[in-house]
Parts: sequence; C-alpha cells; structure tokens
Amino acid sequence: MNFNQINQLYPNAYLSVEKPLSNAVYSWPFKNKWLSIPKSDLNSNEVALLSLLLPENQNDLSSNPWIQFLKHAGKQPTFIGKIRFLYFQIDTRHTDISLWLEVLKNMFNTKILAAFAIEPNQYCIVEKFDSTSYSSKELVGVLQTIDADIGSNTKLFIGRSWSSDDNLISYYTEEKKIFQSCVDQVISTVFTLQEIALPYFAKSKLQKSNIILFYRKHIYQDKQLSNIIKTLYQNQGNISLTAKKLYLHRNTLLYHLDKVNQNLGLDLKQMDNLLLAYMALL
Repeated sequence: MNFNQINQLYPNAYLSVEKPLSNAVYSWPFKNKWLSIPKSDLNSNEVALLSLLLPENQNDLSSNPWIQFLKHAGKQPTFIGKIRFLYFQIDTRHTDISLWLEVLKNMFNTKILAAFAIEPNQYCIVEKFDSTSYSSKELVGVLQTIDADIGSNTKLFIGRSWSSDDNLISYYTEEKKIFQSCVDQVISTVFTLQEIALPYFAKSKLQKSNIILFYRKHIYQDKQLSNIIKTLYQNQGNISLTAKKLYLHRNTLLYHLDKVNQNLGLDLKQMDNLLLAYMALL
C-alpha cells in the first residue's frame, strides 16, 4: 500500500517527519515517516484495519524500556510529569486480541508508552498522564464504543497517576494485585481504588467475623437481596437510582428493604446500616 492509495480513500491524510502532537488525528509509522488521518474521518473499524495494515515499527516488543522495567527488573525509564497504569481484562473467547489492542491504543488522546500482557486475558497500558487524560466517566464511554464495535467484553481498573520520584515498581505491583483480586467481583465496567478499597483492605478481617457470617447467611437466603445491597451501596443509598438500575419498581425495592429491616434489624436507607450489610457480602 502506498500513500497515494491511502490519500484517495482519505483526502485529508498527510505525511510528516515527526509524529503530530495534535489530539485530533490518528497516526501510524509509515515508510520512515508518520501517516496521520483526522479522527473525524475514521470510525473504530477503519482505525483497527489501518492499524493492522500499518503496524508499529517495533522489532522486539520486549525491548520497550517500560516492559523491561516493569516485567524484567530493568532500569526505570526517564520521564517528565506523570504516568498512569491502566489494567484491562478482556474476554478472549470471542475477541481478536490484536485487533482489540490496536483499537484501544488508538482511542487515547495521550501518548501510550507501553502495552503488554499481564496474563493471557489481562493487559496493562502505561499512559503519559496529563490534563487531557480521560476521566473514569470518559473511559466508560471509550470501552462501550470499542466493545460495541468489535464485540469485545472489557473491564478496566484505573491506577493512580505517579511521578518519576515515586516507587513505581512497588505501586505497579500492588495495583496489579488489587486489580487481579477484585476484577471478577466488581459489577462496574470501569473502577478505581477508591471504589474497591473497602472490600480489598477489609476482606481478611471480615472473613473471620461470626457476626458478619450471620448477616451474610441470612442475606443470601433472598436471591435478589445481595444484588440489591451491592447496587444500593454503589449508588450511595439512592433509592430511585437503584430501582432504575435494577429494573425494579420503587415500591418493590422499598418492600425488600423493609423486609430486611424486619428480619435483620438493618435499615438499609441509613448509610451505616447499608455499609454493614455491604461488608457482609465482601
């Protein structure tokens, strides 16, 4: 494929010696230059196809300094500002991983410093973090777009942003452990440490409590109740929003909550009571 062929399909495509800094274009290495096409001219399927036809010029992925640093105890790469680790889990049974990864990387406005497998179905992306980096809400939209377009099923744990002075290996290792411990239990597509800190750090203590075991046993006797408690907690006790999320009539939800109050003495409309019930499910 030569540039004239690409230019016939995408008249706004152009070549440059340096990779453009603009967030409005997708760029690929192309014959010792950079081929760039405005994002507005491409849909996600076209991005994926071009990424496969124009792979990045990396003779050996393992030579990436971030992969050497994080996976092989290499030297920490030098950088200015901050970076962020993003941890993904994908259902590999029905997904072309190469396609998924290329589409994912091209959806970012910021520079991707490295992308590598943690496990066969888990990946880490090292992102150069700045003011244009996606928020948690924006990343939900990104994953929804990708999953809808290529039929994938993705979850994401967003790590904290770190500077070069931080103990990156230690923080990466712990974030990865948290991600792998919690990803299968979390309902949300995208989650952060703030959202799962309580279950992660308190779980070992809770498992030893006979009182918590009592509540857990009785909660699970009602097949709907555990999901109601989890969803209500995630929505900060908001009855109307929880009913909407669970596709329940508000009065039906209130009936379940009243039943819990009668049987267990927990008023789930009160946050401290709801917290105790939620802890029983961890």
